[in-house]
Amino acid sequence: MAQGMTSRERLLAVFRREVPDRVPVSTYEMVGDDSTSWYNTRPSYASLMDVIRERTDCLYTSGPRWRDLGRESVTDVKTRREGNRTYRKVTLRTPRGDLTSQTMDEDGLYTTWTTEHFLKNPDDLDRWLSIPYEPTPVDVSHIVADRERLGERALMLVDTADPICVMAELFEFGEFLVQTVVSPRAILSAMDVIIERQLAALKEALEQGAGPAWRLVGPEYGSPPYMPPEAFRTFVAGYDRRIIDLIHDYGGHVRLHCHGRVRRLLPIFIEMGADATDPVEAPPTGDVELAEAKRMAGDRLALFGNLQLRDLEYCEPDEIERIVVACMDAAKAGGGYCIMPTAAPINDPLNDRTRDNYLRFIDAALRYGAY
Repeated sequence: MAQGMTSRERLLAVFRREVPDRVPVSTYEMVGDDSTSWYNTRPSYASLMDVIRERTDCLYTSGPRWRDLGRESVTDVKTRREGNRTYRKVTLRTPRGDLTSQTMDEDGLYTTWTTEHFLKNPDDLDRWLSIPYEPTPVDVSHIVADRERLGERALMLVDTADPICVMAELFEFGEFLVQTVVSPRAILSAMDVIIERQLAALKEALEQGAGPAWRLVGPEYGSPPYMPPEAFRTFVAGYDRRIIDLIHDYGGHVRLHCHGRVRRLLPIFIEMGADATDPVEAPPTGDVELAEAKRMAGDRLALFGNLQLRDLEYCEPDEIERIVVACMDAAKAGGGYCIMPTAAPINDPLNDRTRDNYLRFIDAALRYGAY
């Protein structure tokens, strides 16, 4: 056990399934060291963000910049305002016909709703694949600069999506699941195209120094109850293992982001070579208690979680402290654990209950997390 670690050292120890000086405390998407983030530009969050900046362990999330399927060269975008909402319509002009999607943002909420997806049927998938593709330079200069700026105060966590994430988000999710059953070869063939392009871009990003930690987003689209573990192996594990192996080749670490029912997936995560997973949700949201997940993970998989956002929004502060103690009792022993909420608030202004509960969470986690 090391003494007096920096936040960067502490978080890297978790990825390595080692015992740090204390359990790292992360507030997930609320990152104190990013002055341009949504949370740091909202006055109602200011006092909480000051505490997060001063007392927690920052996982600073960013992502490589690259062009997806040459989309910028064939895109038409139209935006309109209606009341407190912003609507955005995107048209992809493909060689085989147009594809359209629409999104909606609402003032005071930090989220985007997709109201129309690009792909509605298998013919649309053919249109999407017909878009001319030419690899473009990958830019990670912002990642390297931010990592140098942050120094030991934070650990850079580079975001990237996996093939199922790209594919599932092109469809309405219910339609995507239908297509994996009625047209699995078409979906898998498209994912085969996606993975080759992703690996080429990721290799370029890694060679330029992106890292050291990565968050791989998308496995939850193939998790139970949407797909059984056998299908997860087909639509997720085989593809993601190639991404994980490539990142490991460059000395990096990978955290799989997978909400939902992961009890039967944890052994597969280990087989895939993942270093960590989040958010490890207990029932009723998920299907595995943190203590059981810790037993299953052992020293082979680090755990990030599993304080539910709804508890931070609605519980009494004393209950938050009890939940923190329970998390520590379940997963602290032996290292390889970072306490972290399962999500972050999306509302502005931030209400007093949520703010006070975050402060209690941070204080309790620091008190009970020491080794």
